[in-house]
Amino acid sequence: MSRLGILCLLIISFAGLAAAQDRPNASLFAAAGWGEPAAAAPAQAPSPTGGPLASDSPRWQVGISYAYLRLRTPLGSGNLNGFSTSVAYFVKDWVAIEGAVDPAWGSLSSAVQVHYLSYAGGPLFSFHRDSRLQPWFHGLFGGTHVNRSQPAGPASLNAFAMQAGGGADFALRPPFALRVQGDYVGTHLFSSWENSFEVKAGFVIVF
Repeated sequence: MSRLGILCLLIISFAGLAAAQDRPNASLFAAAGWGEPAAAAPAQAPSPTGGPLASDSPRWQVGISYAYLRLRTPLGSGNLNGFSTSVAYFVKDWVAIEGAVDPAWGSLSSAVQVHYLSYAGGPLFSFHRDSRLQPWFHGLFGGTHVNRSQPAGPASLNAFAMQAGGGADFALRPPFALRVQGDYVGTHLFSSWENSFEVKAGFVIVF
């Protein structure tokens, strides 16, 4: 072999060694955690959510609302304003047990002032809990207590009461939702049925 050929062979050999030294064994990088970055995992599709009222949400709902009651009695009809508080626990995804307390104040006439309180409980049925808009209806049974002031003096009455109606909750930022509802209110204060109507608007907290 000529000297020129031997010289070329030596140059190629040294070049290969130098390249091997410039790039250490990849397993060393891997052991040190310095390996080439792994390919990014494919992004997972976001899980569907319906806000605080989704089907996988906590089972408790606490509501507080402004309430307007149009109270009709044999003594006359009056406009009462107050508020409503309610607590519901979902025993199934679409069935809850609800309790509510509604105080209100107003007058049946210029001479008769009324303080009204109802307390009731019963089932609540909801629909589309996996969406932001959740309609529902309920039926509550309990009692009512009324204090009325008259020219002859105050009087207190206690009677059976019921509420039947429904509404809708609109999910906001968790855990809050807006609530609107309307109810038929039946009372038995004056030895006969009084048929009244109540509307409410407020907030629900889910936890």
